[in-house]
Amino acid sequence: MASLPQRGVACPPKPWSLGFAPSRPPTPTRPRYMAETTLMEKLVSLCKRRGFVFQSSEIYGGLGSVWDYGPLGVELKKNVKDRWWRAMVHARDDIEGLDAAILMHPRVWEASGHWQHFADAMFRAEDQKCDAALKPVSCPGFLLIQKRSLLSYRDLPLRRCELGVVHRDEASGALHGLLRARQFVQDDGHILCEPDQAEDEVLRFAGVLPRFYAAFGLGPPALALSLRPEHRAGDDASWDHAEGVLRRAADRLGVP
Repeated sequence: MASLPQRGVACPPKPWSLGFAPSRPPTPTRPRYMAETTLMEKLVSLCKRRGFVFQSSEIYGGLGSVWDYGPLGVELKKNVKDRWWRAMVHARDDIEGLDAAILMHPRVWEASGHWQHFADAMFRAEDQKCDAALKPVSCPGFLLIQKRSLLSYRDLPLRRCELGVVHRDEASGALHGLLRARQFVQDDGHILCEPDQAEDEVLRFAGVLPRFYAAFGLGPPALALSLRPEHRAGDDASWDHAEGVLRRAADRLGVP
């Protein structure tokens, strides 16, 4: 996202109108990405003028990709989260919500493999009183909650979801405004199931997405098959099985 403008920009005369003209459509001499960039710059400027969002610690030089929300911004953020919770939890009887801790013991991340493979991207709190790390993902917290529950194989598939605040110590070159940040809320779904249930669970999830996007006035999402990265946790046999499940589900969904 483009950098936020300097203070002192005059507000439009109508405080609750958008206050800017739409971007010019793309032409052969003005590609689409230029039109989209211009619109994004105007949206960023508008959000700052109206007090939606500000770069954290801005008057002291700013902290890259960490954001403060003003009165309008926090209302918008709350509305989106509330709408998500109603659509994903209250409106369904096949999934329940949870909220795992943000700060966790290093042994959690050792057990999950994050400490061995992704420690460089984690924020660690280490002093005489506390040795812990801020969670970069929500999955280990979900598993810790479920390990404290009395479960049976008859409870499978078990579906849970959360709006988890996560922190990632991203390299400065990888940051991208509001689109790739060091602190953000991740809408996470967690499923425990038998191996032979996994393919149906992928299809079930893919079927939920268009309805959820439509609730926000958005078109159906574009799906794509994502396979194992070069740097990863887990053994090849587990990845072979998981990728096989995804490939079969993708074929049934018509995903290239």
